[in-house]
Amino acid sequence: MGLLPLDRIMVAVPVFVRLLAFFYFDPLLGGRRVPFQAKVALALVFAFMISQAVPGRGLSVDMGAVELAASIAGEVMIGLSMGFMVRVVFAGIEMAGQVLGFQMGFSIVNVLDQTRDGQVSITGQFFDFMAVIFYLSINAHHFLFRAVVRSFEAVPALGFMGFRAGFPEFIIAHTGKMLVLAIVLAAPGIVTLFLLNCAIGLMARTFPQMNIFVIGFPITVMAGLMVVLTCMPFMGDVFIRAFDTAWKAVDSTIGFMS
Repeated sequence: MGLLPLDRIMVAVPVFVRLLAFFYFDPLLGGRRVPFQAKVALALVFAFMISQAVPGRGLSVDMGAVELAASIAGEVMIGLSMGFMVRVVFAGIEMAGQVLGFQMGFSIVNVLDQTRDGQVSITGQFFDFMAVIFYLSINAHHFLFRAVVRSFEAVPALGFMGFRAGFPEFIIAHTGKMLVLAIVLAAPGIVTLFLLNCAIGLMARTFPQMNIFVIGFPITVMAGLMVVLTCMPFMGDVFIRAFDTAWKAVDSTIGFMS
């Protein structure tokens, strides 16, 4: 018997497809943070590790082209759906940083993010990095991998028949929580900078000879940075609640598939 029997390879293929689709939206492996070759290699290793421990059937030479395409598409949908639920939370955290950076006057101070082929707010990227570091510090990635493995118990390999009714509404509701998360994280800075801008506006009316643009910009930036530093000790609790929401959303997604 060879090192990798054909029957084991045929079982590992749908597992590999689901894992690779999940890695596409994974907050650690998504985008271009990790080379595509590394994602494929990691998905292959995990697929062969768990393919014999999860229920389901493998590919068969008797499968037609339509059945094969539908089965692979189902595995892709499962992986993308679970990864999307987590990625939305990180998008909300980054949005909070972008809004706060705009209020601080950093709308023209963007950095090139090679993982997304575009420019992003420097404060948004800072918030995203903080979320990733905290995500790793509490071993949240272990939970997600266990959730992917658990999805094979709800939907065996090549056994996807579609989502139950109410899943589109669930996605919309979960996406709406991203906006709530962004507002919660950015609210202290927005309120502080709004009041500060009002005070600067009153100063400009009271002392018209003062060059308020030269004075106001560094004050606004300094105040925004002070708010971020002051709120950092409390961001951990917000991140925990956000990740808990993501984990529940992943569990709910698995429930909609069973």
